[in-house]
Amino acid sequence: PLGLVSEQAQELVSSLLRLEPEQRLTAQQALNHPWVQASSTQSLPSAQRNMTAFLAQEAQRKQVTSTMITTRVSYLLRMDASVRKALASVHPSEHSEGDLTDSDT
Repeated sequence: PLGLVSEQAQELVSSLLRLEPEQRLTAQQALNHPWVQASSTQSLPSAQRNMTAFLAQEAQRKQVTSTMITTRVSYLLRMDASVRKALASVHPSEHSEGDLTDSDT
């Protein structure tokens, strides 16, 4: 939505998209445009803060995902051991610890 884009930014883009090359801004003129000049001095600290926050959030997301996976694998391993013990107690002569085949599951 254009409502989120400043008038200066809209004017810059419009100037860069003109069909006639002689009416179009040159690269140097675009770099000297007030929006670019203002953005380059004001946005850098903000961009750095945003990037730092994003990287911290991404690291936290990875840590949470890792913890969830570890917890799930641990749970599944405990369940596997419980199932093996249960089967061994039901059929002690047929199953030894770690002696399950695909037909047993």
